[in-house]
Amino acid sequence: MNRALEDENWCEYKDFHIQYVRKNVSFQTICDEFTELISIIIEGQNETDETECEHWPCNKIYTRCDSLWNCPHGEDEVGCDLSSTLNCSSDHHRCVSRHMNEFICLPVKQANDVKKSIVQNFCIIFTA
Repeated sequence: MNRALEDENWCEYKDFHIQYVRKNVSFQTICDEFTELISIIIEGQNETDETECEHWPCNKIYTRCDSLWNCPHGEDEVGCDLSSTLNCSSDHHRCVSRHMNEFICLPVKQANDVKKSIVQNFCIIFTA
């Protein structure tokens, strides 16, 4: 088989694979805050694998302890790192205080505060 034909077949396969991925997703990727499907119009509304997700829990087997905050306050990542020397309770996140340069436990309800951000599964507290 010559190289040009191999390249042509690869492109056809690649195009088929892209089309398959855009039309099919695995169950665990539905409502995971990442849009895998191209939007389509259903009854006048743009719909994807991420629409109407308010009925899907953000803390589920597919999102639990995956190092991504799928819940607004990161409840799906609380208590996941068992190697931590800072033992936070089940309703707290491990955080680094930039002001004091030390680890602290932050209540989940405060995790979406605008003075905090997430870097590699740690929340960082910004102080004035």
